[in-house]
Amino acid sequence: MAGGWNTKLIVEARSHGGAVTTSVGLAIAARHTGGRHICMVSDERSRLEYINAMHAASGSLPEVLVGEAAEVMVGLEGVDFLVVDGRRKDFARVLRFAKLSQRGAVLVCKNASQRTMVGFRWGGVLDSATRVMRSVVLPVGKGLDIAYVANDGGTMNSTKGRRRWIKHIDQQSVTHWCMKADLGSTMRLEEHETKVASKGMKQASWSPYDNNGGSCVAIAGADYCVIAADTRMSTGYSILTRDYSKICKLADKCVMASSGFQADVRALQKVLAARHLIYQHQHNKQMSCPAMAQLLSNTLYYKRFFPYYSFNVLGGLDNDGKGCVFTYDAVGSYERVGYSSQGSGSTLIMPFLDNQLKTPSPLLLPAKDAVTPLTELEAIDLVKTCFASATERDIYTGDKLEIVILNADGIRREYMELRKD
Repeated sequence: MAGGWNTKLIVEARSHGGAVTTSVGLAIAARHTGGRHICMVSDERSRLEYINAMHAASGSLPEVLVGEAAEVMVGLEGVDFLVVDGRRKDFARVLRFAKLSQRGAVLVCKNASQRTMVGFRWGGVLDSATRVMRSVVLPVGKGLDIAYVANDGGTMNSTKGRRRWIKHIDQQSVTHWCMKADLGSTMRLEEHETKVASKGMKQASWSPYDNNGGSCVAIAGADYCVIAADTRMSTGYSILTRDYSKICKLADKCVMASSGFQADVRALQKVLAARHLIYQHQHNKQMSCPAMAQLLSNTLYYKRFFPYYSFNVLGGLDNDGKGCVFTYDAVGSYERVGYSSQGSGSTLIMPFLDNQLKTPSPLLLPAKDAVTPLTELEAIDLVKTCFASATERDIYTGDKLEIVILNADGIRREYMELRKD
């Protein structure tokens, strides 16, 4: 690139310990154009290290100047091509004090992913008499930030088109960087991660979800359905309230119990209530429990890309008066079963229910109804036993048990005290 620009004065500002590959290439370009190649280092130790490295690389040794950025750059006028190592702490001062050629110059910052380059913009280091015509970040090495600048009083022609001025990029050198071909539009992919990792800081994070804990159980019988949930709502090791109902009546023969993020649960309940109201206006009747189960599945699946963080169990009576229980995942997959449990205590409750009850396999023919053989009172006692056991082992389940029983006579509620610690 320096050779194609026909540079007459190439200035390179190196950092200590860096590779000399760039210097070798610039030396070749200087020989090609008949120009002058100057390397600037900060101290004598860096000068000796650089000279030895250039001799080892069989490169043509340029002029080597030692000193601070302001001192060295003041004596260099008409810079056509300037390469600055982003690892230098004073790289911005090098750019600020550079006396550029009247026809303009090409400025290059290599190692542009260094934390000293974070927030760097060409306009912030160049004086008001200099215009940035084009700039781009190339994914080469640890990043090359290149600017094509002109002096206001110079003769450099401004190309207003949006074509690329970098014709080819070595794709094998692509590492951490991505380039947008638009003018001056760049994106550093790992800038923030580099800063955080280098300083050992913790990266702040935020989630739109929380898990408020709690457990839900539903059991379907021949002519009844029992749905139960505890009333504790917590987050982490804090209890927000000890008297929060997780059970919502959706219709006269349909009840839903939900665990998870209670803000999403409440939003889901409002959506279901609104759609059920529309259904009643259109059909002059309430939804059956299986119809409500399908509506809940459709609603959860509709939100699958930003799901309701709720884990639901739906229970009630079907059109034949038999108990039915539907269990769900967060994105709407559901199944009709004889019993189910959701929430933080489900891993403790489900093995116990599997031991006491067993839903017939759907693969067996003829198909059998997914109902339990227990009587209504036996099912209520079993639910109480489940929660008494789970409360001993799950800190997110406790305080009080709310039980809703649906049968031909309607809906009734029972309560039982649980552990409050």
